Amino acid sequence: MRLVSAWLDFRTIRHKESRAASARYLSMRTGKAYTASRLWEWERGARSTPEVVMKIMREELLPVLLDEAGITEGKMRKKVAKVIEVLL
Repeated sequence: MRLVSAWLDFRTIRHKESRAASARYLSMRTGKAYTASRLWEWERGARSTPEVVMKIMREELLPVLLDEAGITEGKMRKKVAKVIEVLL
């Protein structure tokens, strides 16, 4: 799944963390136990990514993508709020 791949790239490149650390981060955020192998399964589409996990991934990626597109922080906050409202 593209969202999972993009989020993993974000976590491993920008945060310089391993897939195992990314899985622990999601476990901490959701209260459910996830492993690096589960991330692979989501990425390959072998298993469905839980909605709560996709929400976390979208919330973290949207501001980064908007910033990379040159949208200012004020505009970014307004746009992210609108996009999240529509997606959620």
